[in-house]
Amino acid sequence: MAYPDADGNPDEWGKYTDACSSYSDEFSIVQQKVAISDANGGVVTTVRVSCDGNSTPDVDINAKLETADNVGGGSILLNNVNFDWFVGTNDGADNKFSTITGLQEALGNYRLKYPDAPSLNAAFKTSNPTDYDILDKYIKGVDGEGTLVLAVSNSLTGYKFKQGGTYKIAAVPIATSIQQGTVTYQICPNPMYFTIRIVKDGPKLILGFDNVAYPTDDRAMRIGLPQIREMLKKADNGMLILPVADLNNGNDKNVEIMFRDSSKVFISDSNDPTFTSKKQFIGKLKEETLATGTKTLGLVFDDNVLDILHEGYWYELNFSYELHNSSTTAACPGDLFITLKVVPEYLTWFPTVANKLNANWNNDLNWKRSTQ
Repeated sequence: MAYPDADGNPDEWGKYTDACSSYSDEFSIVQQKVAISDANGGVVTTVRVSCDGNSTPDVDINAKLETADNVGGGSILLNNVNFDWFVGTNDGADNKFSTITGLQEALGNYRLKYPDAPSLNAAFKTSNPTDYDILDKYIKGVDGEGTLVLAVSNSLTGYKFKQGGTYKIAAVPIATSIQQGTVTYQICPNPMYFTIRIVKDGPKLILGFDNVAYPTDDRAMRIGLPQIREMLKKADNGMLILPVADLNNGNDKNVEIMFRDSSKVFISDSNDPTFTSKKQFIGKLKEETLATGTKTLGLVFDDNVLDILHEGYWYELNFSYELHNSSTTAACPGDLFITLKVVPEYLTWFPTVANKLNANWNNDLNWKRSTQ
């Protein structure tokens, strides 16, 4: 079997003309995973909840199962797979569902007997008291571990999140197969994980250009360390200009906000293995306040930013704000998150079989870091 990185180099793993060689047709290996979207099919990563303590998401949270397509090859999305859910803690820690002793087994045993029950059936306590107690404990929620939601549903829309923060959630399929059309698809019962950020529905600041239609409110920007290095040589460390598309507070379209924490900007998450702090300071905004209609923000990097950022990694930047000089009141502040991708100074074009050999030059997966 050829490794993906050997594609295009048959000498590394044999030739059709070699004696005793046997070759299959091309095939792909598809990993089963869950895709989270709203009612319109848009990708969901950040969910707003009201400031009144209700904590119900303001969008639908729907799950589809992506698995191997038995007919056409490749992958297919299955729309009607039902799940139970295990909601982790709000600090972004890894979901503990599969590591909690006896929990996954107890849930499996319960679903064998009650596959359609949207709650814990009291009769299960008589037949299996140990499993019942485990399920009951985690349905009530355990601080530092999480909460089990018996849903029999492909939606988590009605779940009330107790606090804002970043949650890693386990979607646990209930059935082991499902029929879609005339085709039966097998389902692996192992949990699949995804991440949702819950933020309070304070004032809403959206970055971007107001004449561009974006699929979501998530934004990312690319920059290289040489560019940052040149910024730091300028007076007051220069400034990275962030375009502003909109600022509102619900129906109030004309507001002013004041940036909290003295306009400081922090790193809230990263795939950089050296990143350890969830509130690592990286710079400040040039502005102390911002009013609707203002089209730019200025980010001034701190002197030590080159010691923090590394080529080839992404860093999620975060800053907070609240209403200022406004007749409208909000019970909670707003938060903005933007992904900073640090582009290596030297790159080599490197499309791979794992990325389906696509020719999109804007696809980060098609580039490999180089030394020159």
